Amino acid sequence: MTAGEVTKVDFELVPGQDPTDELRVAFGSLAARRWAPPATIPEQAVIAPELYPEAVKPFLQPDEYIQSDHPQVVELAQSILAEVPPAERGNAYAVAWAVYEWMSRNIEHNSVLDEIAGGMDNPSTRDVTSGIWQTISGQGWCWGRNFYDWAYTPPELLAEGGGICVEHSWLAAALLRALGIPARAAVGSNQIWVQLPSGEGWWAGFSTTQGRAAYRARGRLGPGFGGLNWPVFYSVLPRPVLHEDWFMENPGMWRERHPWQESYQGTPEGLARAVAALEDFSETGEAPRGDPPNTRGREYYFIHYSDVTINLYNVGDQRVLDVRFPIVSDSPVQTFTGELAYWTNHPECVVRTWIEEIENPPAEGVERWFHIEFDLTPLLGD
Repeated sequence: MTAGEVTKVDFELVPGQDPTDELRVAFGSLAARRWAPPATIPEQAVIAPELYPEAVKPFLQPDEYIQSDHPQVVELAQSILAEVPPAERGNAYAVAWAVYEWMSRNIEHNSVLDEIAGGMDNPSTRDVTSGIWQTISGQGWCWGRNFYDWAYTPPELLAEGGGICVEHSWLAAALLRALGIPARAAVGSNQIWVQLPSGEGWWAGFSTTQGRAAYRARGRLGPGFGGLNWPVFYSVLPRPVLHEDWFMENPGMWRERHPWQESYQGTPEGLARAVAALEDFSETGEAPRGDPPNTRGREYYFIHYSDVTINLYNVGDQRVLDVRFPIVSDSPVQTFTGELAYWTNHPECVVRTWIEEIENPPAEGVERWFHIEFDLTPLLGD
């Protein structure tokens, strides 16, 4: 809307139902974490698909979320590449830096920091008009069939000019793939494949949200370019992984509490405390506090928690709802212990639970999701 002008909106009111309550679902999975040195992006890295391992080639492909073949994405990618000196356009460091720099300078990371995440670079930043208000504070409402449906796709983010970390990671991955660099979107950040001419290669971190935050606060570029090479979750498919997923036949309102972790010392006693915390969480929906980071050590246990609330006013005739959460991914730096728990404010609606395992050879690894199937009839009637 524009100040001083009239905005007209046409919409249709459809008779609905009055559900007796919202559906809130929370989940936690426990893993052991090992220390590893940060992964770098060396200046001699190359863009050389003929050298890429088969396992990383799926992450050059477009999908419905990481739209690396969309005309707007391709055009932008080529304009970014045109700013790289011709002699360096086969250099992955130079090309990846150009993508990082362009996004850090041009795509806002909408933030709510003053009340929610104090102590960050710019604690006075506050933008309650952005989606991050719903996905950090747990207040307000998002609109869509699920988290994937709600988030901006890369062309939408380009049109908007700013978004949350998830949307940043989708656009960054799309631009990198369009330029021949394998990239996958984790939860709000990226991994890019670093290929050396010798044949050696590895996944390295790539975060334009860190880049944007540092650039906005201090005019500095560099943070987020390289770093931790294995996120809590990663996808074995070209499409990204998110904190939670479900499907509503009709778009509706939802919100989440921003995912968080509780850590415990890497000892038998620490493991016992973490398992007991999951048991308490399954009964109350409240996650007991773990150990302060400065006491947990380099090797430790951690529980990753997610929490989503789904409003049912627009559910229509749908009665079955499958809500799923990613389980911590196994990687060289972390191992899922097999311990997990969930909580819901409507356990009477739970029909069944199961674990889905996704493999996608030649991509390495297994992507696991914990499913909870609900029958919504008790909340909506016949």
